[in-house]
Amino acid sequence: MIEQLLNKKTLAQAAAFTQDFAQAQPFKHVVIDDFFTPEYCQTLLDQFPDFNNKDAIDENHKLGKKAVVQTVAQIGSAFRWLASKAIGWLVSVKSVPADIA
Repeated sequence: MIEQLLNKKTLAQAAAFTQDFAQAQPFKHVVIDDFFTPEYCQTLLDQFPDFNNKDAIDENHKLGKKAVVQTVAQIGSAFRWLASKAIGWLVSVKSVPADIA
């Protein structure tokens, strides 16, 4: 399934991303353009929730300007995969430490 959601170029360059991350300055990082397929990106956009006032109540019980969804996986199936598998792929294939990913 991961091959259907990640751009083929991303998958083909996995080893290069690992090297780029390890050698990046001034701190370890990697930039991966076109990480997802265009179709998966569209699915994420389609499932992204509309602004909901009940999700925008701040710690002072006042309506704020940003809504927060506590559990990304609850947004939709595309986000469940993103929350579970995409981060795991970055950690395992890219050698990115789990606390950074």
